[in-house]
Formats: sequence, structure tokens, C-alpha cells
Amino acid sequence: MKKLLTLLLILMLTLSMTACGGNDDTPDTDGTGTENNVVEGSEDGEDGEDGEGSGEEDQSNEGGIGTGAVVNPDELIMGEDDYSDMEAEYDFKFDAAESFGLDSMLSKVDYSDISALAPVMEERLTAADAVYGSRFMGFGDYEEVPEDDIDKLAYAIAMENDDTEGRYLETGAYHSQSTGKHYQYVMTASQNFYEVSSANTKSVVSDLEKAMGIKVSEKRMHSAIQQAFEQATETQDYFSLKDSTSAKGNGYTETIKVSVDAFATEENVIGFYVSCERERCYE
Repeated sequence: MKKLLTLLLILMLTLSMTACGGNDDTPDTDGTGTENNVVEGSEDGEDGEDGEGSGEEDQSNEGGIGTGAVVNPDELIMGEDDYSDMEAEYDFKFDAAESFGLDSMLSKVDYSDISALAPVMEERLTAADAVYGSRFMGFGDYEEVPEDDIDKLAYAIAMENDDTEGRYLETGAYHSQSTGKHYQYVMTASQNFYEVSSANTKSVVSDLEKAMGIKVSEKRMHSAIQQAFEQATETQDYFSLKDSTSAKGNGYTETIKVSVDAFATEENVIGFYVSCERERCYE
């Protein structure tokens, strides 16, 4: 589902984005607790960058990508199509709560007629209107989407103030051609920021926890943002740091993805956003 966001951002950035450095708007940063964790991460006190430590007890991230947070430029991965990001793995050491602000969007739906799910997705999305403002609604009923392994898809999209620089929200259900199973997902992306700052990092971390139940230390997130920002500045292109894990929940298997995505506009202005996707396959 990340491809839908990437394609949309690239299109709208190409058409309308102008240089606007110094964006340091910071929404409410009050977080919520993360009890009933599905995935447990580990403390990042070993990092050498500046910032505040989390102070959590060090634990293994069983579903994660490893313990290192250092990106090796020799292991960068470039996708095969024109819209692919250059990317690398990064260990965010995140904790994921089973209950979170947008978890109602992942309650199981009836898959017998995916083409009838558009109003269901719209209704679920409407619940987030107070946060995301004006909505762009999209609905897909595709015969075949080979690159995404999808033959049926229903989704709804919201963007704050109808603008790619605002926060982005997407929810949907689809059928995988290869596994023969149905999946449901919810994905968020922070507003675009054009400055690496502690205030922007704090905003991102707070939004992740409140909306998606993803808890990551400001210190580790700030380090990822800095690295992605520097790489995009050097290449004047898209660059992503990604982490993912899978876990069992109550009657479902869930895959959780977190990424920092940095980009260069046509005016050579560098910005970034942070995205998160939670996808469930019910038994």
C-alpha cells in the first residue's frame, strides 16, 4: 500500500510543491500509553547521536531487522520502477500496542464483495475527520495489479487540507493473488517537514503513538531523520529508511512497517515525512 502514497506524493509534488523551508509547525504532542503490546522493541541507549534517551529496559526485537541502526551505503536498494525510492534498513526498535487510536479501521470486514466496501472504508475514515480535515476519497476495484500482487482492492484516502504537505491517512482491504488471502490495512504519514529539528521529531513521535500505537524514542527517530535527510540532500532524490516486523494478535497475523522518507522537490528543497502501516490478515 506504500506505493499508493509514493505515487500520489510524487505526482502532487511535481505539479504543485514550492520551496518552503523552515516549516516547524508542531501539533499537540501529548502521547498515550501502549499497554497490551503486540511487539516489544529494545532500548537505544547505545546510540551516539545527540538527543534524549528513552530509558526503556533493553529487550530483543524478535520480529525486527536486527540490532544495528547504522546504515551501510553499500547495501542500499534501488527499486526497479521509476517511482521507487532508494532505501535501506534501519532498526527503529519500536513497540507496537495492540490497541491504538485508529485500530477500529482494522476490525474485520466481510470480504465476499470487496467492490461493496467503499462506503465501509469511507465511514471508517470519517471518524478521523477531526484530525485530518478535508478528505480525498478514492475507491479501487482492480482486476489485476501485478506489481502489488493485488486483484481486488477497496480503499479510502484522506489528506489534511487537501494538501500533500499535511498529514495523510489511508485505509483499505484487498485480496492477494499469490496467497489467496484477504488483508486489511491502515497507513498514516506525517505532514511534510523541511527542517530537521527536535520540535518536528517530537511531533512525529507523538503522532505515531497516538494514531498508530507505535512507540519509538525521540533519540532514535531523530537519528533516522537526520540520516535520511542527509542522503536525500546528497543525491537530490527520494530516500527511505525502513523497518518492519510481524506478530500474532487476537485472531490475526499483523505486519507493521515504519519508515522515514526524505525527498527533493523540483526546486531542490529537501523535506521528509514519516509513515507507518499496520496490515492484518485474519484467520
